[in-house]
Amino acid sequence: PAPTQVIKLSNLAQAAQTKTEIRQLANSCQLTSSTWAMFRYKGRGSYTDVIFSFAGQTTTGRYWEWLDGNDFLSCWVSGSRCTNRHCAESNILKYNSGWVCRGEMFKVYADSSPIKHHDTLVQIKYSTKGTKGYWLSNDSNTLKTRTCPGKNFRGIGGCTCEQFRILKWNKRFDGDQNIYDGDILILKEGNLRKGLYELYLDNSECSNVTSLYSPAVQ
Repeated sequence: PAPTQVIKLSNLAQAAQTKTEIRQLANSCQLTSSTWAMFRYKGRGSYTDVIFSFAGQTTTGRYWEWLDGNDFLSCWVSGSRCTNRHCAESNILKYNSGWVCRGEMFKVYADSSPIKHHDTLVQIKYSTKGTKGYWLSNDSNTLKTRTCPGKNFRGIGGCTCEQFRILKWNKRFDGDQNIYDGDILILKEGNLRKGLYELYLDNSECSNVTSLYSPAVQ
């Protein structure tokens, strides 16, 4: 009947609009060049067996659950060695980080934007002091900050110890090449893996969609 078809078309239009709105919001939560970011250390976790119900159907699966803390990649004091540091205000300030966790805040730069899983080389800036910029470096296989490539980002080139690739640990679950707030990331310099981190972007809207890009059932 015509009224039924109208209702179906209306529902489809509403669903399409909702998907568009979700995608627009998700796009605003992508990792792009010159974005402020924090990297929350992910050290341990385990699988949890769960039961899911959807549209009257029940299924079982396994969900990876992280044993979270508030330790973030920190390069406090420019030019020093970087470590993981506890930032007590991190949960409150996750999407409005301000300067309370200044030692744990970085700007991620790349030649192209948005930044893609594995394919995009990035340089990660920690601070600017006078005429110098301090960048995350894996010089001598130790994370620290160094002044190469200078005060400002001028494109990827040279300073190979300060070039990283970002790999999505949860790409095997969602298949998406884009990198979003809440993704679990692996930092790599050359062939060296430099830790597993959860990405925090300084965007208050992102809290609404983070769960869409978390590791899912396998």
